[in-house]
Amino acid sequence: MIISDAEIGKRITEKRREKGMSQEKLADLTNSSQGLIAKIETGKRKIQIDLLVLVADALDTDCDYLLRGVSTKHLQISEATGLSEQAIAR
Repeated sequence: MIISDAEIGKRITEKRREKGMSQEKLADLTNSSQGLIAKIETGKRKIQIDLLVLVADALDTDCDYLLRGVSTKHLQISEATGLSEQAIAR
C-alpha cells in the first residue's frame, strides 16, 4: 500500500479543523512554521517522522491514523486480535 503525501495532509487538515485549530496554532505546538504546515496539508511537502509524532500528539490522534486512516488509539486488544478476554488475561 502506497501512502500519498496528499492523503496524509488531508487527514491532518481534517483533524486540525475538528479541533478548531488554525495552521498557525498547530505550527506553534509543533515548533514548525505555518508555511510548512500548509505545504504538508496540501501534499506539496513530505512530513518528517519527528514532526508527524508532534502533529499527532497536538491533534490528539495517533500516527497510524495520520498515515493510514486507521486509528489504534482506542482499539481494544480483544478486537484487534480476535482473542477472548480470558485468553488475553492468560
